[in-house]
Amino acid sequence: MFQLLYNSIRVKSVKSLMGMNNPFQPTSGQRPPNRQPVSGDPGRGALYPDPRSFSQSQYPINYPYAQSPNRPPQPEPPKKKKPKRNFEDQFGKAFVVALVVFIIGYMGWLFAPRMRNAMTFWPTSTPIPATLTATIQATASVTPLATNTPTALPTETPQPLSEFWVADGESISPPVPDAPDGVVVLSVDRNAEVSPPLDSVSWTSADKIATDLGKTNYQENWFATYSEGWVRWYTDQPLREGLYEIYTMDTMYSSGGSLDFSVTLAGQVLSPIAGSQHVEYMTSQYDPVQSQDTWRSIGMYYVTPSQEPLMVTTSWQPRDNYTIVSVDRLLIVPRRSEDLTHLNQLPQYGTKYILDDKRLEITGGDFLIDKTDNGSWDGSYRLIMNPDRKVTITIPADQPWPIGTYELYAWMPTTLGGINASVKFYTDNSLVHTTNGEEASTYTSPQNQPAQWVLIGSWTTDRYYERQRKIKVTIELAENQIGEFPVDAIALVHTAFSE
Repeated sequence: MFQLLYNSIRVKSVKSLMGMNNPFQPTSGQRPPNRQPVSGDPGRGALYPDPRSFSQSQYPINYPYAQSPNRPPQPEPPKKKKPKRNFEDQFGKAFVVALVVFIIGYMGWLFAPRMRNAMTFWPTSTPIPATLTATIQATASVTPLATNTPTALPTETPQPLSEFWVADGESISPPVPDAPDGVVVLSVDRNAEVSPPLDSVSWTSADKIATDLGKTNYQENWFATYSEGWVRWYTDQPLREGLYEIYTMDTMYSSGGSLDFSVTLAGQVLSPIAGSQHVEYMTSQYDPVQSQDTWRSIGMYYVTPSQEPLMVTTSWQPRDNYTIVSVDRLLIVPRRSEDLTHLNQLPQYGTKYILDDKRLEITGGDFLIDKTDNGSWDGSYRLIMNPDRKVTITIPADQPWPIGTYELYAWMPTTLGGINASVKFYTDNSLVHTTNGEEASTYTSPQNQPAQWVLIGSWTTDRYYERQRKIKVTIELAENQIGEFPVDAIALVHTAFSE
């Protein structure tokens, strides 16, 4: 409808333009000028010029409509419908394009070196014609000798000490805190010869004892007996040369009496450098009573190079209800070469017992820093700095010690020092005066001195019933002190009473 109206208006406009303001169109009552025929166009006068001459004039003419003013309007051609996009076709085309690009790129990468070599001009040496030259006489020369600088040979990574080696002593039950280089665990049912055999009626397992006592959560695996017998633990392979400390288990429920141990290597009996081969097992007779399984040291030993396994043996006579024998695991803990150097600096008399700082209890240690130092025991120690409140360091009374006189030494790494300490000594929770008659012994941490053993004091126990005592030592640092106090190994040098 709008198209028809538009065409009608357009035709009328064209007609008006053709009839109005046309200089060649005569008006009514006027004679047209110049009626002479146009040269070269007979039959057409100047009054009727060729309409085509207006095509470039200021009066444009819509030629088709001018010739056919009554031409009906033409309908618009129908619009083509856009085809619907097929998503699967588009995805397939994209995938093919990506695949082609990938193949081209991969083939280009694969054959790029070959194509590069093929396109590169590699010059060849031009042969030089041989010319006659005089023969040069060889002169004697001195060849420098090789220097005696040693060539570094690759070192072999040390293999584990045993198939039963455990890297983290804290993962063992109960934990072994002072084992920075791992532990060899020898079980009595896998790494030992036992007489009588463990499957005989002479032995009672830990499972049955724990069940009889109602301790269903107890998980350890040891064996107890009243009968006469012996046990020999052995390593599955030779140990490397070095210092080792050996531990036996003092079980909470069944161990009693005492045992003596023997350590042999290739038929030779080894003597302990520190510690004792005699173990008095704890019972409920002591105060405080034994509250858990406890590892008991049977000494430190230096193992020389050997191809034989290390053996640890103990034996006993028939027992009663108070002296039951209990056998469990045996631990072998490697110590460091620096520890042997430290041991050799202690007095050459008496029996030496060593306790590392990891076996000590520290309260009020907000100013405690862990330090590593090759000059310390087992390569590490703890440092107390500028305490503004009292700090107490305790050797716990968790095992009995032989009676006699004890000298107490502390290994002091090099620090700023300058902090005073007060030391007290207890047996079975009773205070013991020093050999000088004082309640406490005092000392000051050395200031910027080489690492050394510092003598703290000496104490003598009583001879009550000639039995062993549970020893406890406390080291107290007063508050508001400026300086540094290292906490490392503690050595107790024991001298027995003379007969």
